[in-house]
Amino acid sequence: MKRREFIAATAALLASPRHAGAQGARRRLGFLAIGDGSGQALNQAERVFLETLRSLGWVEGKNLAIEYRFSHPPDRVPASAADLVAFNPDVLFAAGPQAALALKSATSPFRLYS
Repeated sequence: MKRREFIAATAALLASPRHAGAQGARRRLGFLAIGDGSGQALNQAERVFLETLRSLGWVEGKNLAIEYRFSHPPDRVPASAADLVAFNPDVLFAAGPQAALALKSATSPFRLYS
């Protein structure tokens, strides 16, 4: 699945009629990226994802809580992924393949070992 298709599908999931009736309930989104998190600089695709959520009525601090984790150096990604999964979010967002694999490993009953 292409990145933009995934982003659109995730946004559609959050905006689905099943969730639309629960706009009063705060949903939790977990966000994992590689970097130091200084200023939480997001790339263009990540900004579009968050802007799309806003346009669909999901506003951070109102009905959406976003828990950010930035891993620097990259060898700390598995620990950050495990910490984010412990937050028990409704949706996980991985910014890049290394973050996606770490989240997959952290949420899988069968851990990936290399």
